[in-house]
Amino acid sequence: MHAPRTCVGVGALGHLAVQYLAKWGCDVTAVSSSRDKEDQARELGARHFIATRGTEELRKAAGSFDFIFCTMSGDLPWDEYIAALRPQGRLCIIGVPEKPVTFGAFGLNGGERAIVGGQTGSVTDTTEMLAFTARLGIKPIIETFLMAEADRALQHTRLGKARFRVVLVA
Repeated sequence: MHAPRTCVGVGALGHLAVQYLAKWGCDVTAVSSSRDKEDQARELGARHFIATRGTEELRKAAGSFDFIFCTMSGDLPWDEYIAALRPQGRLCIIGVPEKPVTFGAFGLNGGERAIVGGQTGSVTDTTEMLAFTARLGIKPIIETFLMAEADRALQHTRLGKARFRVVLVA
C-alpha cells in the first residue's frame, strides 16, 4: 500500500481522483464538508473519510498525509490542510478556487511542506491514463438530461445537486 493520499472534494473531479488513487494502490482518505458522500466515497475506493463542517476531524489529521489533491473551487482553511501534511508533504491544487489562496508561511517552513499546481499531461501521458482507466474500469458517475432540459440541468448543477457530472443527451 502506498503512503496516505488525500482527495479534498468528492465531486465532479474528486470522485474520479478517489478512484485513480485507489486503483494505484494508495491508502485514500476522502475529505468533504459533510458525511453525505461518505458511503459513495468508500465505494469508489476511499478507506477513510473526513467531514470538515462543524467537526475537528481535519485538525485531528494533522501530520497524516504525504500528498493532498485539492479538487475544490471554494475558499478553504488552507492552513489546516497544510497542517494535515507530513514533513515534506505536498498540497496539489487542481481545482480553481474563486478567491486568492491565502495561508501562513509558518506551516510550510516548519515541515518543508509545499503547495503545487497540477499540469495536464502530454499526449503520451493521456494515452497511458486512458488505457489505465479502461483496464481498471474507472468511470465517471453521471446524470443525464435531455438537451431540451438544459436549463433544468444547469439549475440542478448550480444548486449543488449534481452527482457528479451532468451530461446533456439528444
